[in-house]
Amino acid sequence: MNFFPVVGRELQIAARKPLTYRLRVVTVFIGLALSGWAVIQYSNMGGLGTGHGIRLFQMLTVVAFLFSTFAGVFVCSDCLSREKRDGTLGLLFLTDLRPIDVVLGKLCAYGLNLFYGLLAFVPILAMTVQMGGITIPLVVRTVLMLLNCLFLSIAIGTFVSSISKDERKALWASIGFLLMIYVGPYVLIEFMAQDRGPGPFKPLAYFMLRFSPLTALNSIVGGFFGRSAIFSFQGVILTGFSFWASLLIPHLFAWFLLYRAGRAISKVTSGGPRSTWWDEIRERWHYFLFGRGEQRRVHRQWLLDHHPMTWMVMREKLKLKYVWTLVISVMFIWVIGYTTNGEIMAEPTVLMALGIFIHFFLKVWVASEAASAIAEDRRTGALELVVTTPLGARGIIHGVFKAS
Repeated sequence: MNFFPVVGRELQIAARKPLTYRLRVVTVFIGLALSGWAVIQYSNMGGLGTGHGIRLFQMLTVVAFLFSTFAGVFVCSDCLSREKRDGTLGLLFLTDLRPIDVVLGKLCAYGLNLFYGLLAFVPILAMTVQMGGITIPLVVRTVLMLLNCLFLSIAIGTFVSSISKDERKALWASIGFLLMIYVGPYVLIEFMAQDRGPGPFKPLAYFMLRFSPLTALNSIVGGFFGRSAIFSFQGVILTGFSFWASLLIPHLFAWFLLYRAGRAISKVTSGGPRSTWWDEIRERWHYFLFGRGEQRRVHRQWLLDHHPMTWMVMREKLKLKYVWTLVISVMFIWVIGYTTNGEIMAEPTVLMALGIFIHFFLKVWVASEAASAIAEDRRTGALELVVTTPLGARGIIHGVFKAS
């Protein structure tokens, strides 16, 4: 394999980004801040003990797990789709590089910086050994679990980026795929169980729980990490061996995703005929988003009557319905929970949590729409052309504000 040219190219690009140098500093600062705050709180409660060391270790493990889970998705979800948009992916294959070389090059280049960020957190995690209750083998298992989650996150981002071209869609698709792998098995088993146990689906549930990296986290945070480690979920008994299985299965799945990413970009850059049924699906999806003929013209004219920038931001005719789809979906989930769990879904804490979730998600959504519109035009050079029109800078900002 000859993926070192891609690694060198990506590392040279990363060397010019301030985030490359700030990531490790921010990671260490967050770890030290959390540890210092916890030590001060425990000291005020009567001194430090073995139980405090275990709780601090669990808290730091959860923080590092969140970083390992989402860092790769946020960083790598645009690693190949950006090459497609810029038209440089085909140029890479004019050399002696193969698709797998490009994928492994992206993996090493993007994963190296994230690996160093996680590695900077390991000494802080190991400091809890001095407080008692935590052993070196447990720290080693935890680090292996975190590295495995980071590798899976990078693989998911790379795979979704290989089959996508839009930056934001690739990011949200990567997050959705990630949550499906992590939370999906638990949700499905909860649905199958319904207070009666998995029954005939028990072997499937047994495998699916091992497929989710959350099983390894539950083994560590819950304290089930010895030889006699046993815990259960909806009647599915998992032993200490499940920790190693929950490392091996997602790890193999991550390599499979990288293999599929290489196959995907080889099909994109090849000059052979494409799959007819896939092209037909993409064409229908395009017309579904933007409309056909007269319907598309009416929608475009309605947006242009409001503001020219409104048309540029809201060309997808379904964007106006996305917000209501989110709200109705959350309400539908709440109704299902109310019919199955009763009054617990009507408690103030549950309603407040749902309200905060919708409020926060809508804020992030609006900010993403407003930022991506200008950022994409600036990247493609369209922003300079729009500025030369009578709209001017103030008109552009006003149009994006109205559209968002």
